[in-house]
Amino acid sequence: MEKHWCHPVFILHSMGRYLYLLLIPLVRGFLSSLQGGITAWLSGAWFDILVVLFIVAIGVLVWHSVMYSYDASGVTIHSGLFIRRQTFLPASRLSTLSVTRPYWLKPVGAVVLRADTLAGGKRTADLSLILRRADAQQMFSLLRQDAPSSTFTIREYVPRQLYVTALSAILSNSFAGVVFMATLISTSGQILGKEIQDRIVGTFEQVAKDFAFGIPPFAAAVTYVILGGWLVAFILNLIRHKNFYVRRFNNNLYIHSGIFTNRSYSLDIKSVNYLEIRQSVLTKILGLHTAFLHCAGFGKDKTDVSAVIPAVTRREFRRTQEMLLPEFTISPRQAKPNLGSIFKFIIDPFWPCLLLPLATWWLCRLYPDWDSLIGFIGLMVSLPAYWWMILRIADFSTSGIGFDGSCYTLRYSTGFYLRTVVIPKDKIVSLRVRQSILQRPDDRCDVIIHTRAEGWQRHHCKNLLRQEVVELFGTVDPYCLQFVKTGFLSQFSWFRRFCNFFRKEKKSVDKL
Repeated sequence: MEKHWCHPVFILHSMGRYLYLLLIPLVRGFLSSLQGGITAWLSGAWFDILVVLFIVAIGVLVWHSVMYSYDASGVTIHSGLFIRRQTFLPASRLSTLSVTRPYWLKPVGAVVLRADTLAGGKRTADLSLILRRADAQQMFSLLRQDAPSSTFTIREYVPRQLYVTALSAILSNSFAGVVFMATLISTSGQILGKEIQDRIVGTFEQVAKDFAFGIPPFAAAVTYVILGGWLVAFILNLIRHKNFYVRRFNNNLYIHSGIFTNRSYSLDIKSVNYLEIRQSVLTKILGLHTAFLHCAGFGKDKTDVSAVIPAVTRREFRRTQEMLLPEFTISPRQAKPNLGSIFKFIIDPFWPCLLLPLATWWLCRLYPDWDSLIGFIGLMVSLPAYWWMILRIADFSTSGIGFDGSCYTLRYSTGFYLRTVVIPKDKIVSLRVRQSILQRPDDRCDVIIHTRAEGWQRHHCKNLLRQEVVELFGTVDPYCLQFVKTGFLSQFSWFRRFCNFFRKEKKSVDKL
């Protein structure tokens, strides 16, 4: 196989790891200016130039030491300055292959190619190279060669812009938008001057005072920061998911999106752990479904596209899922909680819903001069608790497990989302059936399933009839099954988290 070097812009990427060495000339210049002024600083400028040249030399040497070669069998990476390493990634083991074209690399014709396998790390890609666009496209097509098939044709799904907009709204996070805006304002102050930064902040303060509408200006400012952060995150997500489409051919799933930064992904269907349909309370009321695939390397970076089917109606989702992912069949509930187990679902949000309003009322009585601000903060803090209560009630009415012979369908909730997870039978690596002392009279139990790829994923279904669970999972490898009886306090999630803080929960045998 012929060896190739990365794109020369990789030199700048390599230099970034050693920019901390610039502290040496900065400290030297500061000390020189204190002792002898500009003259003393200029007399030692040669040393600063040597440090900069040293950083550039390291970048060039790292670029020259990293080479790659590839063919239809896989890709080989040669790296290391003093100790040479050779890493081979077989094409048959590549779970996710992605090509990203950031807007700042487009003028020089460079792209970022990433490859991931099931054996890789959870935070970084197994392979990440900055290549010429033509080389990356050639490697992408060669490693993802599809054998001709007479039974499977190319299937493409292009969602309507309304669905993409809904997906962007669902995935938007106010905190991410606030961080982005804070970084933008801080950077603008450094580039344009402190006066511009102060003017932006002062304008925001004045707007918060003018549009307080009877509530304390501080509370209005917090509200506008949250709403502004969500709006910024929504716009960023909308740009990221623009031109979104999905294409299925044989055992590969291709996903593409983006305007300024173009992203293309290729997923090996055999490496997908599970399909997840995620709903919030609002999207459940609106009847919208959003699907995500859990596959090693897909959605790993915070700027990646993570959804495979955007926010669509139930009928549209069924049609798209059968077209793109026929292997993941959704089955109805065959084991579900009984009516008496509703307390197990609502116990976690019950205490915040009760105690937060009481604490707000007590603080208002204790500090009457601050009652408007305390009341507003108490209301804002209580709303998520009641929202959580509504979600847990919906979780009680929909949770359970189904099985169609090849895939298990788990319905449960985590955080503020309802999840429907479709797991192929051979992807289950650990199954725990847990029964507390309060569940023994009516023979109920909790089911905890683990899947694994770049870390453990936990799926928890509550208060199901044990006999039904045994019948559903009778075909699972018995080495994966573990039955545990727990005490009274273990039924409370806060007690289990407290215990697990001091001792890591023991996993059952991993059949992989």
